[in-house]
Amino acid sequence: MKKFNESAKAEKLLGWVYNPETVKTEIATLATVGKNMGNPLNEGIVKVCADARKQVDDFLASQK
Repeated sequence: MKKFNESAKAEKLLGWVYNPETVKTEIATLATVGKNMGNPLNEGIVKVCADARKQVDDFLASQK
């Protein structure tokens, strides 16, 4: 087991934590919107996901 643990590679995102500050309004809206809202809900989800992707990309770039 010790040999296995020593040969393990760390996950690339180890240490990354999402910071929702730039999309906190969208997250609040998503938390209160019902299923019938449709497009505004989808736009909020797209913006939050794009923000998370940017943060992941920035984090990975900083690890090189």
